Amino acid sequence: MKAFPRRPWPALLGLLAWATAWSLPLQAAPLQAADLAPLERIADEEIATGHVPGAVILVGQGQRIVYRRAFGLRAVVPVEEAMTPDTVFDLASLTKVVVTTTAVLQLAEKGQVDLDTTAARYWPAFTGQGKDSITLRQLLTHTSGLPPGLDLRGINGVNPAAVWQRLLALKPRQPASQEPVYSDLNFIVLGEIVRRVASESLDSYARRHILAPLHMADAGFLPPASLLPRIAPTNWKGSAANGRGNGTGIGNNGRNGSSSDRQPRRGEVHDPLAERLGGVAGNAGLFASADDLAAFAQALLAGGKPILKSSTVARMWAPQ
Repeated sequence: MKAFPRRPWPALLGLLAWATAWSLPLQAAPLQAADLAPLERIADEEIATGHVPGAVILVGQGQRIVYRRAFGLRAVVPVEEAMTPDTVFDLASLTKVVVTTTAVLQLAEKGQVDLDTTAARYWPAFTGQGKDSITLRQLLTHTSGLPPGLDLRGINGVNPAAVWQRLLALKPRQPASQEPVYSDLNFIVLGEIVRRVASESLDSYARRHILAPLHMADAGFLPPASLLPRIAPTNWKGSAANGRGNGTGIGNNGRNGSSSDRQPRRGEVHDPLAERLGGVAGNAGLFASADDLAAFAQALLAGGKPILKSSTVARMWAPQ
């Protein structure tokens, strides 16, 4: 994950090293403590230089968790809190991977969607302005031609209707199937399609079909108050309204958040697009711990059970 300059709050943080990211062969010799020393050095250096207040590092090899450790601080205001291995993070764009991609592929396995069918087939309003031929596959692979984000100026607070209106009126930046352009909008559209096809909210679908089967106990959208003490704050409340839905929501290196009457954002999504959609969106909004992510990674390494078929996981790894 990207490391932001240090601020009076922990920005999105967490060094999550897992077997899928490392591409460790399942037959590799068991990892030893000495093998992981570089990770500890990196974490200590990032904290010492002020890039992040703290981190959680979890390493898996095959189906084994071989390393799990917390470093530094979880929160720095209003009082310092030590990072713990079970800290829950705002996962931002990992929502795309864990929830939205998985949900779309599950629906494809059931024959409820076809990846090479247009998005407008499942969301009729998603048409016009050059969007008619965009397929689910193109949305998944960021080849839809949609721009990276949405101009949110003038849309204040939770206002899904205004977001949808502006998104549906949007023109693609380039024709589909050209060079990939990473876009939050691709996955916001996919999240809405999941809601329409499954006839339930994205957070409800994720809980029943992904998070609960994998026993991702702390994972979910709109975390309950009981979980707040373990959630790492991100930025100051109100600072996500930066006018662009670019997924950062960070501004001025925290200087605008030094006032004693401001509170750090904790347990509330800091992505500006997801915030305006009520905290549940296909691009961001998922909260989870390192242990939760490990459970997801282990499922993929095990061939997808119990959330996906092995043939689907193979398609996920295949270059598009």
